[in-house]
Amino acid sequence: MAGRDQRAQEALQAELYEQIGRLKMELEWLKKKAAPSVDVKRTLIEPEHPVLSVRRQCELIGLNRSSGITHSLASRRRICTSCV
Repeated sequence: MAGRDQRAQEALQAELYEQIGRLKMELEWLKKKAAPSVDVKRTLIEPEHPVLSVRRQCELIGLNRSSGITHSLASRRRICTSCV
């Protein structure tokens, strides 16, 4: 029974360390991206961010998710049409 408790404790510890790492990364991202206005916040969304989803980025900067997604899609369209 002690072996099972030890494994459970190690699994919990690993999960907590993973969560701490994710929260630290999100906090650093937020510190760099903090902006006062909605228009500025929209420009901060990085649709191609390797770890943070658009939804999570919107949550972190206090932006309505539909505003962030709409802006991201509009930006992609402008980029695509400017490349043609």
